[in-house]
Order: sequence, then structure tokens, then C-alpha cells
Amino acid sequence: MHLTSLKIENFRGFKQVFLDFDRTTVLIGENNTGKTSVLDAMRLCLGRQLSRRSNPFEDHDYLLETEKSRPGDAGALAITLEFSESRVGEWEVDLVQALGDVIAIRTTGAGDLRRITMRVTSTFNTSAGDFITDWDFLQRFRK
Repeated sequence: MHLTSLKIENFRGFKQVFLDFDRTTVLIGENNTGKTSVLDAMRLCLGRQLSRRSNPFEDHDYLLETEKSRPGDAGALAITLEFSESRVGEWEVDLVQALGDVIAIRTTGAGDLRRITMRVTSTFNTSAGDFITDWDFLQRFRK
């Protein structure tokens, strides 16, 4: 299983960015171009601290479009990760059984390829006066 794509919305300096990954992907760029933010987005979504009861994001993780912006003004922070098989039957049977409910299947000429799409969102809820963070598995393929 490997990460095939990442979509980041309203996270730190990113309004919206979409990255496709190969088996080996290298992030290269000048200082302050977002390399660490990309890695932190993945770490926050895949770390053990992610649960429905806690918010893994800090105030500085929410996009601030102006100096007067407050966290949440730019809209929902959303990070979507897609993991996929590179070849038919790559994933172990135990993994497929454990994740069966969240696996999407796409039939190709070579057979069925499996993919998992996970989205983490964090939105400011005015009634609660706090951020509500949620995560879901999406059973669909990016078009």
C-alpha cells in the first residue's frame, strides 16, 4: 500500500494544493515553500493523536488569509489522503478483510484495484465555540 495522492485545503499557507505521488516522491524547494507543511499534514492525519474527540490541529494550522483573520475564517481545513494498490492483489488478505468496509474497488482490464480514501476535516462551529474535527473514509475514486 502506498500513498498515491494528497489534497490539502485551508492548511497553513495552502488555500488548496493537490499532489500525486509515485512509489518514490521527493519534495524539493526553497525555504518556506511548504515542504514541511505537506509532511505535517500527513503526520497529523495518520498519527495516533487523531480521534473523534480531539483536535490534532493548532491555531497556526488553519489558513489565515490576512493579518486580521482568525482560525476558521477561510473555511474548513480538509486533508484527503488516497492509498492504492499498484498492482492487482498487492494488499495482503488480512489487510483487505480488516479494511473491507472502507475499500473502493475499480475494475480494470487487469482486474480489481483497491483504494482507500481518508479525509480529515476541521471546521469552526459557532454554537460550540470550538473546532469540530472529523474523519471519514470515502468509498470513491478521484476522477
